[in-house]
Amino acid sequence: MKYIISLMGFLMILGFSSAQQKTIKQSKVPQNVQDALKTKFPDATKNKWTIENNSYTAKCKQGKKKLYAAFSADGKWLKTTVIIQWKEVPEVVKTAYNISTNKNANEKWKTEKVTQIDSSDGTTIYVVEMDNEWFIPSDSDAPNETCEIYISSTGKIIKTIRKG
Repeated sequence: MKYIISLMGFLMILGFSSAQQKTIKQSKVPQNVQDALKTKFPDATKNKWTIENNSYTAKCKQGKKKLYAAFSADGKWLKTTVIIQWKEVPEVVKTAYNISTNKNANEKWKTEKVTQIDSSDGTTIYVVEMDNEWFIPSDSDAPNETCEIYISSTGKIIKTIRKG
């Protein structure tokens, strides 16, 4: 249950396509929020800020990684989202993923992206995005299907969303 609450909080904070989310200039971000970003991610560069429901999200780079870090208006770190490589995924999460995708041997999925979501409550969730377009002939009318699998850091499947 705590993973679902964390996931829901993340989706509310980092609703990338939300109409309420608004890009703002760094000068409009409270200094305590900017300081919190510098404390949490001292090497972060190229900061771009958005605000939604009184939460501030910095889109920035740390090294070669692009990340999204969310903070409350009082400067408390809430969540960080970063795209990672498959080799960075913990084995317990890879195992859960492999079990979940092998349930139907007739389907063939291609992993497109893995996102790691770290929350201030100590939970980490991995979102594995896949599609099956790669095996459908280009002249086919079959729909491109995508799937997102949400997996806890302990290997528990939180939910699966299929689209297409």
